[in-house]
Parts: sequence; structure tokens; C-alpha cells
Amino acid sequence: MSRVAPPPGSGIEADHTLAGGRPVGEHRGMRKTSTTIVAGLFLALATLAARAQAPLDREPSAANLADWLAFIRPSEQELAWEEIGWRNEFWPAVEEARRLGRPILLWTMNGHPLGCT
Repeated sequence: MSRVAPPPGSGIEADHTLAGGRPVGEHRGMRKTSTTIVAGLFLALATLAARAQAPLDREPSAANLADWLAFIRPSEQELAWEEIGWRNEFWPAVEEARRLGRPILLWTMNGHPLGCT
């Protein structure tokens, strides 16, 4: 956090700490929270890297084509979302949800479908 000194002769004290000795603008637990977030992200990335192991030969070739295809193709678990009965019209979905006593997930968006705004 940058500190700005008061102008000379202004009579303003240059003490920028609260009663607890904590600098103004620094919240309690801010450093702990930041450290926890960074550690969590690192752990998540390390886990993903360990789970998704590409074929040993980095460059695809005729010799490792089957390994690359097995690595690239989604698993059954990754394709489970395709089995959901998605509806692309709102009112028929409302009527069906009422008839079946189910909730509706209404997914809306504004902008480019890939988030390129």
C-alpha cells in the first residue's frame, strides 16, 4: 500500500494506522484470505495436471495416434450433460415443468456466446 505524506506545514499528522496498529485500508484477514485463495488455485491446477496426463510423446504421430485419441475424446462422465432434456423454447418448458412438478433452469446471456466481448 502506498503512503502519501501530508503537505509540509499542513498540521496534519502522518500516522496512517488504526487503533489496532493496522494500516488504513488493510482489512483483517486480507493476507490470510489472499494466501488461501492462491493456495487453493495452485492445488486445483496441480490436481488437474495430475489427472489429465497427455501421451508421453508430445507431438502427435502415427505411432501414438491411438493414445492421443483416447486422451482427447470426452469420457462418458464428461458427456453426461447431453442426456439432460434441454428445451430451447421458454413457454413449452414452463408448461412441462408445471406438469411434472420440476424446476426450470433459465440460462440467458448477453453478448458473444464464447465470451469474446
